[in-house]
Amino acid sequence: MRLLVVTFGFPPDIGGAETYLGSLTAELARREHQVTVLAQCRGRDERSVERLTDHLTVRRVERWAFLSTIRKLTALGPAERPEILHLHAYTRPFVLQSVLGARRTPIVFSLHGGLAAPPFGHTRLGHAAMRRFDRTVMPRLLPRVSMVIALNQTQHRVLVEGYGFDPKRIVLLPNMLPPDAFEEGGGDQGSSGRFAVLARLSPEKRALDVVRAVAMDHAIPGVDIAGPDGPQAQAIRDTADPLGSRVRLLGPLTGAERLAFLRSARAVVVASEWEGQSTTALEAIAQGTPVVASSTSTAGIPAGTYVEYPLGDVRALAGQLRSLADPEVYERLRRGVSGARGQLMTLENHVDRLLEIYEEAAAPAR
Repeated sequence: MRLLVVTFGFPPDIGGAETYLGSLTAELARREHQVTVLAQCRGRDERSVERLTDHLTVRRVERWAFLSTIRKLTALGPAERPEILHLHAYTRPFVLQSVLGARRTPIVFSLHGGLAAPPFGHTRLGHAAMRRFDRTVMPRLLPRVSMVIALNQTQHRVLVEGYGFDPKRIVLLPNMLPPDAFEEGGGDQGSSGRFAVLARLSPEKRALDVVRAVAMDHAIPGVDIAGPDGPQAQAIRDTADPLGSRVRLLGPLTGAERLAFLRSARAVVVASEWEGQSTTALEAIAQGTPVVASSTSTAGIPAGTYVEYPLGDVRALAGQLRSLADPEVYERLRRGVSGARGQLMTLENHVDRLLEIYEEAAAPAR
């Protein structure tokens, strides 16, 4: 099958969606499907076309050029044009350009957050414009989408009740983990005795809440924060500096280092404003590590593997971190993690189901 995957970011860019898409497209290519990825340049000076394998090509263009590039690719001859356009992530300009550029190519749309998520990093005027887009434009665009993939029941409900989308065209498919995520990282689970945060240092990830919780209570062991710099990096450093070794900023981690980081943590903290289904939380569970999550980040995390606290309530977060010092509480969580680990979606099963979705979406166009 010929596939056009449209996305904001793609490896070597760092992030949960980027990790997911790197694994997904590699597996599709391994199965000899012809995959073209269209991703944003993200600070690169020039457009680029990179052929990673005989079946996987990555095109990087400026954000404004997505429409013209999609139209060009969907105008190719019958033997070359994509049979499916798979749009990943609810980024409004990408949705608009993808739908307008797809011509008659069937569209599969994976939300990865999106309609049920609050807007981040915008002014009140920007928020109002996005809400207006969601109320007026999206109901016109969604009928042109063949299938929507929702990560959880919340997204399903928003699509049906908020946008009148046909529930028969919504498929629930949780995030998956690649095979290496299940390989045990170095050392014993929890051996560092410290909490871990794995996230970009951006306001919506709220790593600063975790630093403030550690500063509030000296009974809490230290926290290690791994991830690329973002707009909140300086504020996190300024708050962490007086705490010395109780807060360590490690920068981005990948591969075996990332797995060892997750496995050695006492618990992984997901403090985000919102998560459709946290890949970091799933990776932690695959490594046998419990999770502490904000109340808006728990969707799709298996029950019994985490404790939660109200979003933004630093005092409540400190209390939950401190509660894991209780051996009974901690062992109960570890048992929950052990039971949930075997239920996580694997890459192979995820791609099997995704190919079924592609076939169903493509059938009317054939």
